Amino acid sequence: LPSSRGRRGWLRTAHRFQLEARGGEAMGGVADALEARAGDVAALRAELAGEPWPALDDLGLLRYLMAWGDVASAAAAAREGQAFRAKHLRALQSLSRGEPFPLAGAPGIDKLAANCNFLEGRGGAGQLVLHVRSSAIESRRLGVDVDPESVGLLIMANRESAHLICDAETRRSGEFRRLVVLNDLTGMGVFDMPGGAFAAVAAEVARLTELAYPELVDRVIFTNGGLVFRAVFSVLRPLLSKSSAGQVRFCAGGRELSQEGLEPPGLALPEHLRVKGGKGK
Repeated sequence: LPSSRGRRGWLRTAHRFQLEARGGEAMGGVADALEARAGDVAALRAELAGEPWPALDDLGLLRYLMAWGDVASAAAAAREGQAFRAKHLRALQSLSRGEPFPLAGAPGIDKLAANCNFLEGRGGAGQLVLHVRSSAIESRRLGVDVDPESVGLLIMANRESAHLICDAETRRSGEFRRLVVLNDLTGMGVFDMPGGAFAAVAAEVARLTELAYPELVDRVIFTNGGLVFRAVFSVLRPLLSKSSAGQVRFCAGGRELSQEGLEPPGLALPEHLRVKGGKGK
């Protein structure tokens, strides 16, 4: 994995490129999508005129239309999602700017931050991959001595960083680039499995991601969790929207991750998640 300093530099570069690229001409798949929805993009722009947060450009508006379908639904989602971003922007962009997360030092936060990392390389379809060692969330402590809202905000800061990177790469390539969240459950036992507080945080993160970063997440993959976690997830599923629930995949290990397009040499997977000797772990 890149060093902390390297990750900060990478994110700052993505943030700068994203700012410089606004207004640039889109190409390829993005251009075709913009042309196909030009009327709706114009209508959504007019619907959102005068909002207190920075105006979205055509690509930003298009993402809301792709995710939410019609202009009215896209406008409602944009109002709530962009209001959330505006309210928490300093915390959300602290990671991409290389600044300390405002809640650094709070119980559970630093351990989680150290175990959420973007992997070097890209997935098979050019996806950015965020690797999360799920044991770092310490879900049994949520609501006891770890603040669920702080954990949720840190996870959303990682979503903001992913948005900046994927947005920059989308503008540069002219093709939509999205995020794969790889939740690594390796080493988690039955008593480490998430409880109700984690389910609430996960559901709120999924909801806010749809509202603030439409069309960002391609898949959410849980690996090495076994049947126990699938049973736990059945409790969480009703709290998720149909769209978020549909993004979830379960992979037993290396071979199944390879089938999802997550494999070396294109992607620097942790050693314990790689296919060894031609057989999945």
